[in-house]
Amino acid sequence: MAAAVGSVSFLPGPAALLDLLFPSCCAACGAARRGVGGGGLCRACWAALPRHRAPLCACGAPLGAAGPCGRCRRGRPTLARGLSLGPYEGALRTLVLELKYRSRQRVARHLAELRHKPRG
Repeated sequence: MAAAVGSVSFLPGPAALLDLLFPSCCAACGAARRGVGGGGLCRACWAALPRHRAPLCACGAPLGAAGPCGRCRRGRPTLARGLSLGPYEGALRTLVLELKYRSRQRVARHLAELRHKPRG
């Protein structure tokens, strides 16, 4: 449980010390990330990540009016099964690139948690 004093949040244990010694910035907007844990983004950017609102094809692509995506309709899916959180743009694109090219493993956990929350 984090406690806030003034504008600074204090996390329990070693995370508090790391947060104090090595403050980080949001990968998407550059704002200070104090007391928000891992994942690369500030709370506002996590909340604003683009999400798919429509159902998804079995391969993870958004469904169109005609049903499954063109590749799946033709029997040539690129994946047997896929998941997608949202369109590859903005802060979501930044997070994927952080995970892929900078090995930010905590990003994967946060994205997986967000993917399994109900869409709102």
